[in-house]
This record gives sequence, structure tokens and C-alpha cells, in this order.
Amino acid sequence: MRNEASLRRLAEMDIDVYVPRGNAPAPAGAPQGEGALPIRSRIALLARVDGASAKTLLAHICRAFAFAGFEGVPEPHVDATRLAGADGLVVFGKALAREAGAAVPTDRAAAIPWIFAADIAAVAGNGAAKRALWSECRRLIRAIARPSR
Repeated sequence: MRNEASLRRLAEMDIDVYVPRGNAPAPAGAPQGEGALPIRSRIALLARVDGASAKTLLAHICRAFAFAGFEGVPEPHVDATRLAGADGLVVFGKALAREAGAAVPTDRAAAIPWIFAADIAAVAGNGAAKRALWSECRRLIRAIARPSR
């Protein structure tokens, strides 16, 4: 197992380190899950969750972000101050996308990487939509982790 300094150096070089879930101990100070990196940034997840499959998907997304060293924070309502302080946004549903777009200042909205997806219940029941969402989540993580030039 690599130590935390090695993992940080590899992350700075945009090298993803994958740790087997079964037998690897979590590094000291890991927030959640085995092999999770220390929290670097906050990603707001705007979703109105009403079913068990949607709750499960949202929990998996939060766990995936934590494994990559990001804090995924579910937000059921649009709060301009909390969204403006986020380093990335994942928005589920057209109505929430409109509300978030109206709430976040234009200059900040242009600086934050966003993901827009269908309603979370629709994504949870569609395999192709979930694959597309995971692909976009990887892109979002890389965009936030990459230093601005």
C-alpha cells in the first residue's frame, strides 16, 4: 500500500491509483471507504430523491467521489451560497438545472464544472444513462483535480 505522500504526488500528476476494496486497509485520515484519499474539494449533488433506487445511486455517487478524494454533498434544494462555494456541481433534472442556473452568479457559474443529468429516478433505472453519468463524473473529477493554468 502506498503512503499518503505517494498518493498525493500521484494525484498531482493526474495518475489515478485504484486500490482493491477487499483486503487493503484505509490510509490514516481517510474519510470513507477503503483507500479513499483525503478530502480536497466539495461537489454539490442537486437531486430530489424519492425512491430507494435513487437513494442508492446517490449514495454510490457520494462514495465514488469520496474514494477520489472529493466530498459529494447531496443538496435537495437550491441554496445559492452553498452552490457558489462548491468546486463542482452534479444536477439531476431540468427543473433543478434551471433553478441552479438562476441562483448561481454568472461569473461563478462559468468557473464551476457542471454535470447535467436526467432526473435521478430515470438515471437509476437506465443502464446507459448510468454509464454516461459515471463517465461524466470521471471527467468532472479530472477537471477539478487539474490545476488551472
